[in-house]
Amino acid sequence: MANAGSFDNPDRNAGPIIAALRQAGALVTRIRGEKGLPDLLISHKHRVMLAEVKTLKGRLSEAQERFHAVWGCVHVLRTPEEAIEMLRRAE
Repeated sequence: MANAGSFDNPDRNAGPIIAALRQAGALVTRIRGEKGLPDLLISHKHRVMLAEVKTLKGRLSEAQERFHAVWGCVHVLRTPEEAIEMLRRAE
């Protein structure tokens, strides 16, 4: 079984971020597909969010920047604490 951070995402912090979101009661689905798509689809308390997982120094690719420009509200998560803060702000 693959660990939570190994879903075609080189960012090693994905596993702890997904675990924190799930522990907080969020439903988390990993997104795979075209370049530029966010890594995570998150549902929490009747809110749906898109999130890109990055390391502390990671940057968005050009395809990701284009997606963010069109869709507007894509969160960039670097730590489990940021993920929990995102959920809190969405309430």
